[in-house]
Amino acid sequence: MQPFLERIQILTNLREFHFHIGCTREIIIELSKYCPLLKRLSVEGSVLVDDMCVKYMLKLRLLRSVNVSNTSLSSGRYRALLLLLPHVQEVIWSGSVDVILTNLSRSLPSVTKFDGTISDAGLLVDKLPNVKQLLLRSLTHDMSDLGELRNVTCLSIWNCSSTVISLSDALISLGETLSVLETHEVEDLNIDDIIFYCTVLNELHVNSCSTLCTRVSDCKLAHFRNLKKLKLRYNRGLSNFCSFLHFYVNLKVFHVAGMSQMNDAFFAELVGVRGFRTVTEFVVDHCGYLSMRTINLMTNNCPNLAKFGNIGSWPGVTKEEEVTFLNFVRNNNLALTVCH
Repeated sequence: MQPFLERIQILTNLREFHFHIGCTREIIIELSKYCPLLKRLSVEGSVLVDDMCVKYMLKLRLLRSVNVSNTSLSSGRYRALLLLLPHVQEVIWSGSVDVILTNLSRSLPSVTKFDGTISDAGLLVDKLPNVKQLLLRSLTHDMSDLGELRNVTCLSIWNCSSTVISLSDALISLGETLSVLETHEVEDLNIDDIIFYCTVLNELHVNSCSTLCTRVSDCKLAHFRNLKKLKLRYNRGLSNFCSFLHFYVNLKVFHVAGMSQMNDAFFAELVGVRGFRTVTEFVVDHCGYLSMRTINLMTNNCPNLAKFGNIGSWPGVTKEEEVTFLNFVRNNNLALTVCH
């Protein structure tokens, strides 16, 4: 450890420092002495980083981000960091943030990112009024007040029930500004609400969710025109939604995994109605029966295709066919990356 500590002395221009699990108080002290330009500090999971480190962190006056999740730092001392660091832009905490935000003596207008668990959405509205990026984990309470946040462009939700947290109510307002929406292990996710309310959405990621999609959608909705990236992984209940995929007339990136209905016949029908003509990335992993038929279909009908995969998981493509296709791409000098 001593040689490492000594080397910190020469890092006078260091801007970022990431040392998860193994960081110590001694390292923080050395950083405070020799790295005055440090802007990002992440020591997540380092149990030897404790309350005694705060006074040294406060010497790093240019810090924008301090990730001390799962360290020995108390919530009270973390609150002190948020209040006393003049340029802090991120709130990242592994436990509930309610107590921290409740006891803040003022709002934090410089904060643009929040990553944590919270019960009272009103606290985010009051204390972090300019937040742009929200990563919300293990929610169990009504979050409809999130709609009062007017600057959120990226929303990521993990491990909750859409019904319990009233996500649909929040999206009525949030959808006006959201450009990225990610959902992970969300129950009863209403795809209809995303389509109708998220009008300027650029990226949609749906991962391991149970979903609802019941209404017939209008292909002229702004959502369908604006979405550029769609990633669907191991979800339930998306069959009806998949019948609308050709509505995404400007889609560039399409990734899907674990959906049995995605087979040769599905993509033949999709391309037959002129779907996916703008796609540049087409990655299908462990889905239904896919063969060379889909490979030929996509490469012949998607003129901008630059990335194609993951054909190693396609049950209808033999190893010999895969090699033949790769040789064809190579011999014809095609600008196409093929993922196994």
